[in-house]
This record gives sequence, C-alpha cells and structure tokens, in this order.
Amino acid sequence: MYLYDKLDDNELSKMIQNLRQRLVLTVSEKNNFTDKEVVLLSQELDVYILEYQKKTFHKELRQFKVNH
Repeated sequence: MYLYDKLDDNELSKMIQNLRQRLVLTVSEKNNFTDKEVVLLSQELDVYILEYQKKTFHKELRQFKVNH
C-alpha cells in the first residue's frame, strides 16, 4: 500500500501543491533540470498527479453511471 492510497482528494491535492513548490524551489536552487534531486522530485510528483487523476476519473465515472 502506498501513502497516496490513504489520502483523500483534498490531502492528495495539498501533497501535489507541496511537491510542486518543492520542485520549483529545487530547480531554482540547482539551476539544473537534470539534477538527481530535481528528477526524483519530478517523478514523485508524477506519481501523485497520476493517482489524483485516476481517483477523480473513477469518481466521475461512478457519478455518470448513477445519472444514466
């Protein structure tokens, strides 16, 4: 089980925002998009964004099925 499995949409959104801020700060500090820390943060952010998209998609799909 992953951390994001236990987060609700709001918590997941906050996590994404936090990671984005960390990524922007790290890029500006390192001044290098290929720095290992930048790449790792970017990959972590990708995972959380994908999970958020999957959760919202499934929620919308369930809602659609209920309404049709």
